[in-house]
Amino acid sequence: MWGNHLSDGAAAGVLTSPMYQYQNLFDNILYLTLLTPLDALTLTPSLVSAEAWYFGKEKRQLLSSSILDRIHNKCLTKYLMDKDKVRHIRASLPPKWQ
Repeated sequence: MWGNHLSDGAAAGVLTSPMYQYQNLFDNILYLTLLTPLDALTLTPSLVSAEAWYFGKEKRQLLSSSILDRIHNKCLTKYLMDKDKVRHIRASLPPKWQ
């Protein structure tokens, strides 16, 4: 829970104090070390070790952490496109998933 809550706050730019109190409860105080904001294009190349293979764009921005994720995404996209074709043939409905 803390991870999602803090990452959402960091993404929104609302974590400006080193002390963070969740829901104003005294028992839930965290002391954080704030870092300067980083650009995603400069950060993502450092997420993968130099010895690892990964799928990325020309600027070394990560596309996916595994080939299985890419295959699953491609299969899902193809399935939804085929489903749209069947819907159109069967009832002349406009594309819903594209």
